[in-house]
Amino acid sequence: MNRRGIALLLTMAVLLTLGVIATTGVTLAIREADLGRTALADAKARAAAEAAVAEGFQGWSRGIAPVVAGDSVAFPVRPLPGAVFGSLTLHSLGGPILALRGLGEAVGPNGVVLSKSHIELLIRLDSAVADSVVYPRAITRGWRRIP
Repeated sequence: MNRRGIALLLTMAVLLTLGVIATTGVTLAIREADLGRTALADAKARAAAEAAVAEGFQGWSRGIAPVVAGDSVAFPVRPLPGAVFGSLTLHSLGGPILALRGLGEAVGPNGVVLSKSHIELLIRLDSAVADSVVYPRAITRGWRRIP
């Protein structure tokens, strides 16, 4: 073999190695960007669900709360900045105990739901206030009997 043949072969091997490294780098960069967008959509959906639950703790009219066990009342969906929507549902578990369910959705540019997040808290309705607004009280989680 002559030296030019070996140099050409080594040059081709080096270029092939550099091409594989570049392709791997671009593929990883694209994947990382996709993961970042997914994480951002998850965080937005979680924040929307938390905002819906926080809004529920501000109280509502006494006549809205479901009374019969198994009944549910859905509050209107609230659009938030950045194509994010939060909704709140009250679900009666019997007596003054209800489940406060928050749902958050992050929506993409085509109207496709990118991420959803659910939060559910047990609440107790206290009517100690004389006005027509009911304020919920969170029931802490743990091994204790619900009064």
